[in-house]
Amino acid sequence: GVLVMALLANAWVARHPPANLALPFVLLLASVVFLWWLNVDLLNQLPLLPRAVLAGVFTGLPVGFSGVIVSSLLARSRDLGAALASNLLGSVLGGCLEYLSMAIGLRALALLALTLYLGALYFWVAARPRGMGAPA
Repeated sequence: GVLVMALLANAWVARHPPANLALPFVLLLASVVFLWWLNVDLLNQLPLLPRAVLAGVFTGLPVGFSGVIVSSLLARSRDLGAALASNLLGSVLGGCLEYLSMAIGLRALALLALTLYLGALYFWVAARPRGMGAPA
C-alpha cells in the first residue's frame, strides 16, 4: 500500500501539479488523525483480501498525501540537491522513528507523526511570501 500510494502521488503531481498545497496538508493531517482513531483490530475480523486492501489503503494514505506535498515542493525548489538531501535525511529519520512503534505502539506513533507534520506545515506557512499562494 505504501509503495502504491507513493507511485500514485508522483503520477498525480506529474499530471496535475497542485497550485496550492493547503488541501494536501489538510488531507495529510486528517489521514494521520484517522489512523490514530482507527481500531485496527476491526480489520482482523475481515477476510484476508479485504483486510489487506483496507490496511494498505489506510496506512498508505498519509504516504500518498505527503508524496504529493514533497513532489510538489521538490519541483518548485531552487536548490534541488539540498532539497533531495533534506528529503533523504527526513526519510532516514522517519524510518528510525517508525521503529518506536514497537515500544510506544501505533497510536502513539500516529501522534508523533501528527506532531512532525504540523511542524512541517508551520514551516511551510512561514516560508510563504506574503500575498502568495505557495512558497517558491
